Amino acid sequence: MIYLSLVVLLCLSAWFSGMEIAMFSLSSAKVKELVLQKRKNAHLLQKLLTNKRKLLVILLLGNNLVNISAASLATVAAIGIWGTAGAGIATGTMTFLILVFGEMYPKAFFQTRAAKIALFFVPVVYFLQLILFPIVYILEKLLQLLTGGRKAEGVSEMEFRALSRLAVEGGTIDFEEHEMIINVLEFNDKEVKDIITPRYKIEVLNDDADVDQVAYFIGHSGFSRYPVYHNQKDNIIGYVHVIDIIKVLNSEDREAPLKKIMQPIIILRPEEKINNVFNKMRRKHRHMAVVFREEELLGLVTMEDILEEIMGDIRDESDDHTIR
Repeated sequence: MIYLSLVVLLCLSAWFSGMEIAMFSLSSAKVKELVLQKRKNAHLLQKLLTNKRKLLVILLLGNNLVNISAASLATVAAIGIWGTAGAGIATGTMTFLILVFGEMYPKAFFQTRAAKIALFFVPVVYFLQLILFPIVYILEKLLQLLTGGRKAEGVSEMEFRALSRLAVEGGTIDFEEHEMIINVLEFNDKEVKDIITPRYKIEVLNDDADVDQVAYFIGHSGFSRYPVYHNQKDNIIGYVHVIDIIKVLNSEDREAPLKKIMQPIIILRPEEKINNVFNKMRRKHRHMAVVFREEELLGLVTMEDILEEIMGDIRDESDDHTIR
């Protein structure tokens, strides 16, 4: 009976050790994927992993209880056989058995099947949380005092960059995808002045010019949008799209001035973050903005300029010129 109890306790030790590695090796992204796939017990798994400190206390408490019980039972049995020398024999034997069969093997096995095993056994862990609640609550609070209430650090930007490089080396993603990830990480730090098309490269149209007059010009320019100015070229008051010009060109209003069909343009400061500008342009459904420092025109920025900071160079079938 004692030996059967020792086998059961050793199996429980292996289970607690394995569940620790199985549950804590699952990333948040993997757990969300399991939830989206509507896997059985996925929501319960996600719930338990929202408080990893409590989960760790449950698994460590259970593991230590069965290990202590196994060691005590083995010591009693060994003393009954070998007398006082049995204590040393039991200690050495149980240390080896727990290390190999209660830690190393189960952790290696559970880690290779982490998601499947975690989903299968998570109801058992939840049940343990309920019945051990008073003890777990006290230990969790003590642990919180010892750690000062600090939570585990998330993945830093540098670590994320390193993971991306490792993914390229491992063939999980290609180099272009790696570059896109790096561009996304840098996106929040870039300012409008970093991607601006300078003033001297801008082609502008007079708001009094009629559609018929500008048709030939836009046909040889290669851009899809043009800033529109009033009186002085620095006084940008809007922009027109080639499609709008073509629509009017094929109507009775072909001699109408551009100011009749132009769209409002967003005015930016050079220090504005491009992620904020992207959200602003998307919210207002505008694809072009001009950049001013006080009353001085510095240049313009398009939605394409911003997207290229993530996607890389965006080119289309007419790209002898950059289409804006």
